[in-house]
Amino acid sequence: MLAAFERSLGLPAGGLPPPLFFRCQLWGAALPLNSPGVECILDTASRVGVCGDWLLGGSMQAAAVSGIALADRIAAMRGRGPAEAAELAIGLDAAFKPLGANATSIGEFPGSPPPPPGAAPAAAAATAGPRPAAAGAGGPRRR
Repeated sequence: MLAAFERSLGLPAGGLPPPLFFRCQLWGAALPLNSPGVECILDTASRVGVCGDWLLGGSMQAAAVSGIALADRIAAMRGRGPAEAAELAIGLDAAFKPLGANATSIGEFPGSPPPPPGAAPAAAAATAGPRPAAAGAGGPRRR
């Protein structure tokens, strides 16, 4: 990931100092129960936007798509007043719908092959057992 970040900044390989510390953690509360099914939410009148994986169902791809969609809309708002930017508003009237069978496992890309028979899906493993309630912003989450 660091190499890709260096490339995106136009730096040569090794152009950034090596990380001093890093950690990857499974976020057990990252499994939304429902979603509005929109890429992002943007209220152009108040100039407030929201992005996140939960808007499209909870996957790494959904997080990336959501962030890019909001960034594109914010960039398109530049230099426009609220009335001129109104066409960029999105998600303000989207109803939340249960995800059910369309939910993806943490880190899974929608459309990826299902786990082999007998394997515990990541979503089931992540929700098994007691754990503390999640704190933070975002949509409704499993607890």
